[in-house]
Amino acid sequence: MAPEAKAFRAAYRKLFKAEPERYAVETYDVARFAVRTLRSLGVRSRTRQDLATALRAGSYKGIARNLAFNKETGTLVIDGSGVYLWKVAGGRFAYQGVAPFQVST
Repeated sequence: MAPEAKAFRAAYRKLFKAEPERYAVETYDVARFAVRTLRSLGVRSRTRQDLATALRAGSYKGIARNLAFNKETGTLVIDGSGVYLWKVAGGRFAYQGVAPFQVST
């Protein structure tokens, strides 16, 4: 296990007194990417459209995987095995299928 993953697990266990949920680290990566990008915008540029544009222009080295978007297609580009869509319905994860993505080369 990578040092960053060990640190995440320890922090999660300390805060929640439980093992991390199945997709906790991926969720953490996506949230950190979004928050970091939002903070980089000027106060007057913190709109949904400006955030989406900035996310598509940026990249993030996460614990579980690296995240970026193809500048031409807007498709998520990852350096891992796949991206899957889930939603919470009735307090449970409900699988929605494979998300469109491309693997970085």
